[in-house]
Amino acid sequence: MNSGRTKFTVYCSVFKGEKLLVLKRKDNGYWELPGGNVEYGEHPEQTARRELKEETNLVAKSCKLLGIGSVVRPDKVHQVSILYDCSVESYEVKLPMEEHTAFEWIRLDELEKLEGISSSLQSLLEVLKNR
Repeated sequence: MNSGRTKFTVYCSVFKGEKLLVLKRKDNGYWELPGGNVEYGEHPEQTARRELKEETNLVAKSCKLLGIGSVVRPDKVHQVSILYDCSVESYEVKLPMEEHTAFEWIRLDELEKLEGISSSLQSLLEVLKNR
């Protein structure tokens, strides 16, 4: 019998040239992509645009569905993550929320060298590499 729950999240990949935008969480120090939970009745693409704006102050010009990641976390949550590749109007990142303490633009081949990659980002690595 299933004793966990399923959570749907949406993440955004934003590339500046060959470099990907990643954010460092304040609560656990893990690196992740901009994103978050799908609100009731919200289309996942709307979630991508909203979360990108809330977490980075970047405005998406377009968002293209890239793929899906899936991970069962130690807290018995099955996290299904939908990834959108978003182009933005400008690359001027501001961290308006207190959720993140830092951001980096990093090449995909350097991503796995970062200390503390979130499980959601790990579940999306193959999708990112095949983009």
